[in-house]
Amino acid sequence: MKILTYILFLSIFSIKSFAQNPVGKWKIESYYSNEYKFDSHKALLSSRPCVADIFYEITEDGKYRLNASKSTCDEKYKKIQEKLWSATQWRLNDKLIQLSSTDFAITKDYTVTFSGNKMIWKNEWDTITYVKIN
Repeated sequence: MKILTYILFLSIFSIKSFAQNPVGKWKIESYYSNEYKFDSHKALLSSRPCVADIFYEITEDGKYRLNASKSTCDEKYKKIQEKLWSATQWRLNDKLIQLSSTDFAITKDYTVTFSGNKMIWKNEWDTITYVKIN
């Protein structure tokens, strides 16, 4: 009986540990408007190359934060960007990731998929591709 319980526990733990989730540090690779056929992240990089070092931290406790600490952008820009994302929360429901700064009274929803070190968020309007960083 002990062996059966151990095998069951190990099986459940293995499945959970290999399940992909968005927790970690991510850089945006592209932010594509499906409607206008335009990559706004690429345009932002051409006018402000310093945003290449901005990343997002998605934490276990439901926080989604922009981190500009490694960016060479001016302090005013960094402070504004970090403040914009300072109250954002996330939650995952199967393949639906939801962002909110209103305790989920209002959400922005995306279908999330993973491919290697990339995470892709897609909805009717946008496709956002993130690359995982260490």
